[in-house]
Amino acid sequence: MPDADRFDPEVWETPADATPTPAARKHPARSRLPGKFLKGPVPLAWLQQAMRLPGKALAVGLLLWLERGMKGRRTVHFCLSRAATDGIPTTTARRAIRALERAGLVRVERKPGRGLNVTILDATPEEM
Repeated sequence: MPDADRFDPEVWETPADATPTPAARKHPARSRLPGKFLKGPVPLAWLQQAMRLPGKALAVGLLLWLERGMKGRRTVHFCLSRAATDGIPTTTARRAIRALERAGLVRVERKPGRGLNVTILDATPEEM
């Protein structure tokens, strides 16, 4: 039997039945959910300390983490009026920011007539 020509293109073609089908993929395609999402990881110690605070402190804290995930920075600009659009009255958001600050979870830089520059701090793990 004579050897086939090594340079013949038909020698190097793959059979049509050898191509993988979409069902045979190793990982299925991910579906994207519409809308915003909380980008993590959010440290559990931080969340546990925020959960112990009164009022809407946890809700405002989650808004801060949402903003941090979108901006990619630890310090975010936070307007109290934005909290109002998310269903938290401005006075309640102000009290929540103060509670987070007293707990040592955030550091706030206040400028008159402007929004707050809030830096999310690392939570210290507490003994249970």
